[in-house]
Amino acid sequence: MKLTSLLCTGLTAALLVGIAAADIKIREYPPSLAVNGAVVPTEATFVPPLSSGQVVVVSAAGMEAMRVQVFEGEVSKLSTRVKMPETGEITYKRLGDGRTLESALIAVQIKDGVPSSGMASLIAKGSERLREKATNGRYMLLVYTENGMGSTIVLQDAGFRVQITGSNVLSNRFFLGVDGSFSESLNSEISEPK
Repeated sequence: MKLTSLLCTGLTAALLVGIAAADIKIREYPPSLAVNGAVVPTEATFVPPLSSGQVVVVSAAGMEAMRVQVFEGEVSKLSTRVKMPETGEITYKRLGDGRTLESALIAVQIKDGVPSSGMASLIAKGSERLREKATNGRYMLLVYTENGMGSTIVLQDAGFRVQITGSNVLSNRFFLGVDGSFSESLNSEISEPK
């Protein structure tokens, strides 16, 4: 496992005034050449964790794949799978206070990519194609779709609320992994985007 990390652009200033610098680490899955219909698994760790009022935007080859908004609690890790139409970058941007706080990217070489087009598939609780599991601090969801994942997922527990919105850039075998400050009694709601 190799971790690629880019520190926020304000790192030098943050160190000079004694503020802890933020970091996003993206895990590289070997090989760096994607050939499976250009489906690329991706995972990012956030230090410090995402907190209330912060948003992470995940993009693949310049197209927004997923948006994660934290209303309460913390998110320390995010995992998913994206479709890449061509060689490009997977980017994670942490947003807060109306500006980009930091970002990280990883370059992926694509062979036989498939462009994303059409409406993203909506998913529903109770579907035989959907599996989800919540343990203490870890949530996982796997669902098979026709075209990405266009629904809104809200994860909620005492002191924790996160909203995830997807797109057709996500894999048709959509996977979502969230590590955060919640218990195994985490509740998930899935709805059409607003």
